[in-house]
Amino acid sequence: MKDVSSITEILAGLRDIPDATLNMSRRNCHVKGLYSIVLHKDEDTGQLTRMFMAEPRHTLHMNLNVMNSMSLGIHSHLYDIDLIRLVGNPINLIYQESETGIVTREYSFESLVTGGRGARYENKQSILRLVEYDQFRISSLSSDILHTIYVPESQRACWIVKEGLKVSTTNRLFNNMENMECIGHETFLPHLYVKDNPSNFIRSFVREFFDSTRNLH
Repeated sequence: MKDVSSITEILAGLRDIPDATLNMSRRNCHVKGLYSIVLHKDEDTGQLTRMFMAEPRHTLHMNLNVMNSMSLGIHSHLYDIDLIRLVGNPINLIYQESETGIVTREYSFESLVTGGRGARYENKQSILRLVEYDQFRISSLSSDILHTIYVPESQRACWIVKEGLKVSTTNRLFNNMENMECIGHETFLPHLYVKDNPSNFIRSFVREFFDSTRNLH
């Protein structure tokens, strides 16, 4: 399912995804209420095609008003990526480093899903400015682009992230929290990155999610 780009294709191919691939999926991925469903893994390059599914209890609405603390920090990626919107109204918020804007703390980040160390403070602050409010249908980002995702409060949403060329070994992560509560901090690990086995449970969850969001497709 590497080249999947529609709900119809996902549902048609769901039972053909190897259990080992589907079991890489995580509940509460990065933040509460956000599911990461692994649709494909390239065994040669490690590139993933993942589907992110936001349930109504998500906290991604915190990312638009940066006077508050963001739940999903502004970040770069290891890979160039493509975003494909499937359900609802996820917004891709793109930032640049600037002389004016919001003051953030900068962290390095290695994904816990793939065995990384999580977030570590780099002992410096950075100023970031919002430069694009991207209501994407399909959007391509180079790995060094800084962004986060906003979803309206209590609304469901779903989008695909396809990894392309690997460019970096460590993500940059920025957050305006005084105390680090965003992705990967060890204090908050018990409720993040939860594995839901068996794989048939994940398949059922995906089908039920799309069935409950028919009016949002």
